[in-house]
Amino acid sequence: MVERDAQDDEAEPGPPERAADPRGCYVEGVKITMYTMKHCPFCRRAKQLLDGKGFAYEEIDASHDDALRTWLVEETGQMTVPQIFAGERSLGGFSDIDALDRQGKLDPILRGEAG
Repeated sequence: MVERDAQDDEAEPGPPERAADPRGCYVEGVKITMYTMKHCPFCRRAKQLLDGKGFAYEEIDASHDDALRTWLVEETGQMTVPQIFAGERSLGGFSDIDALDRQGKLDPILRGEAG
């Protein structure tokens, strides 16, 4: 896991350049990015799920970045965290990836095998 605070960036507000970010985490070509906030129990559960499966991901703390949280709502339609992306694809939050995992669909998505 690579963790960084969104406040550390000097760039304009909005999503990090996921495809070009050299700090990103890739599994067979798919970058997994998780937007979180401090003290979020569902964020911890999502991290535990991905950690348990051995998937690397970049964690971006959106706790103190209003512009980033606004972008997340615009991008995903959700006001909650975590928000997990596989490449440019929004997978939703913990309950969404947990449901995908229970259906046997999460691993192929995270490995880039599913569309």
